[in-house]
Amino acid sequence: MKVLAIFACLVVGAVVVQGICKDDLHRIKVQTQWNAVYNTHRDVVGKAAFRSLFKLAPDSRALFSKFDSDDTNSPKFQAHCARVLGGLGNVISELGDAEVYTSQLGHLAAFHSNIPNLKYEYFEQLGQVLEEIFSAAIDDYDNEAWADCYTDIIQGMTAQLQ
Repeated sequence: MKVLAIFACLVVGAVVVQGICKDDLHRIKVQTQWNAVYNTHRDVVGKAAFRSLFKLAPDSRALFSKFDSDDTNSPKFQAHCARVLGGLGNVISELGDAEVYTSQLGHLAAFHSNIPNLKYEYFEQLGQVLEEIFSAAIDDYDNEAWADCYTDIIQGMTAQLQ
């Protein structure tokens, strides 16, 4: 029975590793582009991303009400933006390390599963917003690499949503 359990873990691990972006080039591009935009303009990107998300999906604002989401300039809300996008940045930084990447996604999936009214669509919409920000900021922005990696990330982050 133990051998069967170990085999199952290896198969799941292999599927997860295979799901981390299509190739090394995509991983490197997404990491480089994230570093170029988010890591140099955190505050601006955070505010722009969530303001755009709230316009695209007004119901999503309620999820952040305990962080003063009605005032996107408040220090409390800006700190939360930094935590959310910082968490995404951590996952992006581990795209090349399957074990750490998988562990982070498992933790984030468990965390997000406890948030009432959280929808997969909000993650997709945040990705669209970030794509718009990044494509405006980077001349040679690679939409295919972003879509490939971001889809894998949000599927992992939302794996336990009801």
